[in-house]
Amino acid sequence: MNTKNQALIASFLIWVVACAPACAALAEATALNAETTGSYPDPSESIDSSPQTTGLLVVDAAIASYELDGVLLERLADHERIRVAAFEEEELREAALFVGLEPGNYRVAGFRGRNSGGTYFVRASDAPMYAVIVVAGKPTYLGRFEAYAEGGQLVVSQMRRAGREPALWKAVARKYSGSSWAGLLPAGS
Repeated sequence: MNTKNQALIASFLIWVVACAPACAALAEATALNAETTGSYPDPSESIDSSPQTTGLLVVDAAIASYELDGVLLERLADHERIRVAAFEEEELREAALFVGLEPGNYRVAGFRGRNSGGTYFVRASDAPMYAVIVVAGKPTYLGRFEAYAEGGQLVVSQMRRAGREPALWKAVARKYSGSSWAGLLPAGS
């Protein structure tokens, strides 16, 4: 290879390395826009999945100044992203229900909120608090996540609110009383 070709290859490699951060930022912005504007299926009206082969997961979250609009879940085995809208009912507000999940390891990948100013997506970190193991026949609760602004940054923390989990399970059990999961749902207190 002659010196001219080597110089061209070196210039090209420098250009590729220099553009990589911009390409990554563009890909991130595109993914964020897709989550902000994309479709999140409404919560199931019934639970038709079999407890013998699938799991059920409730994610409980609040975003300051926004109403929880949906939750993005990622199955770690194949990185499949599963979206579901939050409940509209008052007693279930700020919660999202994932039904028919294959047993395995999952993590919450983000939360979508909305208010009169529009829709906003909060990406979750890789922190262990977002991880959950889904087991067939076992209803699982993950939360209570609270997102708020602090020092110009959005902070998400996991907090326990006394009575929240039992009250949420009680509302879910009432809503889905006729499903094959009815006897497996925690009755709440």
